[in-house]
Amino acid sequence: MSPDPLTPRGIFSRFRAALARRLTGRGAVPVSASVGHVIEISGSCNARCPYCPTGSAAERPSGFMSPDLFESILAHQETEGLLKTGESIQLYAYGEPFLHPALDEILRILKRRGNRANLSSNFIRQPKVPESLFPVIDYVVFSLCGLTDETYRPIYGADIRAVLQNFDRFLADRERHGPGTDVVVNWLEYRFNAGQSDAARAYFASRRCTFRSILAFINDVSGMIPLLENRLDPARFPEMSQDIDVARVAGSAGVLKERHPDYRCPQYGSIFIDEKGRLMGCCVIDKGQPAVAMGNILEMGRDEIFRRKSLFPPCKACVGLGIAQLIHEGLFDGQGAG
Repeated sequence: MSPDPLTPRGIFSRFRAALARRLTGRGAVPVSASVGHVIEISGSCNARCPYCPTGSAAERPSGFMSPDLFESILAHQETEGLLKTGESIQLYAYGEPFLHPALDEILRILKRRGNRANLSSNFIRQPKVPESLFPVIDYVVFSLCGLTDETYRPIYGADIRAVLQNFDRFLADRERHGPGTDVVVNWLEYRFNAGQSDAARAYFASRRCTFRSILAFINDVSGMIPLLENRLDPARFPEMSQDIDVARVAGSAGVLKERHPDYRCPQYGSIFIDEKGRLMGCCVIDKGQPAVAMGNILEMGRDEIFRRKSLFPPCKACVGLGIAQLIHEGLFDGQGAG
């Protein structure tokens, strides 16, 4: 039975379905099937998260997708039978989409085409959306790990009081202009905030938000693979043993690997395009890693897109170690698996 769309479970099912679409076989998507689209409109982020390749990069990534390129990509995907009117498009992966200087124009393009936007924000800066464009937003995800500076600042590097004020202002705008826009709060469970999720759940329930507690992990498959193969350089994440419950993460991956031996990762049926218009192998891996970028999406037809995705090198290890299963099936509500 499908979850009631008005319950938190139903809202989050729709949130996950934006990325995870039906798939009949690895690299094979029927012509009639829609696929999940992730289009990274912003290569920049103003947070300093140490377990994210954008936040932890020595040189801060930057760059934004132009509205013209965005519109060309949508037209191309529609021509290839990969995008339909009415579908929502995820406009983020590792970047902060509300930093985009032309976000309003991006939303106008979606509105003209009859599509909607899925967005994410750290709320370090207050997102501002014109009244007429608020209904274009299907949902916004807010990720955090603390309601005090003691638990928030070590990961995000910002003032939690200002962040929560920005968030409340956004919620007020939502109530006035976009009551149909869902807000999903992802609470990241680290070692240092253990036991605080119940208080956070109550805080955000009072603000009409869907709340999910998520077991914190390295938000990059190129870091997760060596971690689970016991060959990760300790210098890469020097604070990890204090922050992340590595044993719980590894144990959950092992259980889920056994539980889903023939797992088909939802990434096989989704298309991730970076801010430069390049097809990427996966939206949970550092874009700077070798072979992640697969070429200009505008120069590929439907079959070529999925042929290239089916050959993406990290997929075998990612699924074989249970990482894909962990990310898509076992991190929610903080329980892991077991």
